Amino acid sequence: MAEVKVQVFDAAISIYTKADRTFTLENSKRKKVSLLLSHPDYVPQSIEIDTSGKTGHVFVVSLAPKSPILMTVKEEITVSEFGKE
Repeated sequence: MAEVKVQVFDAAISIYTKADRTFTLENSKRKKVSLLLSHPDYVPQSIEIDTSGKTGHVFVVSLAPKSPILMTVKEEITVSEFGKE
């Protein structure tokens, strides 16, 4: 998912995922990094990744909608507004 905010715990580093669902942490000297992933419509999730000795880490994280009912309503409103233009 694009536009997920990725924050590094205990650091002033914050980036967003790109349209292809990737992100890049530059110059991370830590061997393990704890990340907080958040998006306005989803419940935040944390993950710890091992960054020692490798580049190009791949991991899968599933974010749960904050409210499945609200997500359905939001999608319906978005579609109906689109149809009015």
